[in-house]
Amino acid sequence: MTLKGSDASFTRNYRIDNIRFILIFLTVLGHLLLVNRGHINRMIIRIIYSFHMPAFIFIMGLLANFSLKKYLKGLIFPYIVFQTAYILFDRRLFFPESAYSDSFSIQFSTPFWLLWYLFTAAFYYLLIPALSKLQTGYFPALLAVSFALSILVGYIDSVGYFLSLSRTIVFLPFFILGFYFKKRPSDSFIKDRARSVKWTMPFLITIPIAVLEFIFAKNNVTLKVFYGSYPYAAGNTGAGLRISFLITAILWIILLFSVIPNKQIPFVTRVGSYTLPIYLLHGFVVMVLKKLSILHYSDPLNLLLSLLFTILIVFLLSTQPIRLLFKKFF
Repeated sequence: MTLKGSDASFTRNYRIDNIRFILIFLTVLGHLLLVNRGHINRMIIRIIYSFHMPAFIFIMGLLANFSLKKYLKGLIFPYIVFQTAYILFDRRLFFPESAYSDSFSIQFSTPFWLLWYLFTAAFYYLLIPALSKLQTGYFPALLAVSFALSILVGYIDSVGYFLSLSRTIVFLPFFILGFYFKKRPSDSFIKDRARSVKWTMPFLITIPIAVLEFIFAKNNVTLKVFYGSYPYAAGNTGAGLRISFLITAILWIILLFSVIPNKQIPFVTRVGSYTLPIYLLHGFVVMVLKKLSILHYSDPLNLLLSLLFTILIVFLLSTQPIRLLFKKFF
């Protein structure tokens, strides 16, 4: 869902497109599985949510380039359009009797569901001019501060969904980390070195990931730990779980960049090169499926149906007409 810039020093990296395909596929699948959370589905959702948005935001930082046109047309305008569309659609679908009442209003200060990503991205992109001027040597200290803020913000009960403030702060380290790798020389791990480590690093990284995911599952850790939108008191979590989440997400990001090839893969690379339409539109389909109670069967059947719907949604929303329409308006 990253907005692409025109940085001539950054050549096309198919690994990033391939990873974005995986992430958008998991995003759609996760939202479908959330419709009916059985035991098996909760385990899969927990794994997906432990890294998919941090990885997206890391890539956002890795590719970040600021321009006012891109900022207004690629973030602000679609946020206004889809915030309005989702609120109206939600009211008409689930609360038809109140959709036209005097008390109904459209607001833009609290993003609707998945639109928090656009709101948070809009804030991050305002940081790009300052980060671009910052010398690389200052980034470790900046990263340390961002990680501290990500952990400490959970203690502030008043920070939550409003202005997407909680998520913006919680996920900030991943954006800064991505931007840090963007400023590093071309032989950095993210761009080149992953090709030389073969399977040694992926194997070593998989072990702590498996351990952490097992701990999350064994303790039936709530998804609020991974949302980043709740203070600790409201989410029944704590700083320890927030730290575990941050570590898990970083390990997943390293693993993805280690094993995903930097080459064109039919369909996968093309879809991964422009995931914004899928992200912004798939929510409408999920809401309709929820309204129709289609995903309310046994865990195995729900998982199978969710996978089939995910494939269908990703395929249809990545077709050329929709991509061209989005590129024209957004």
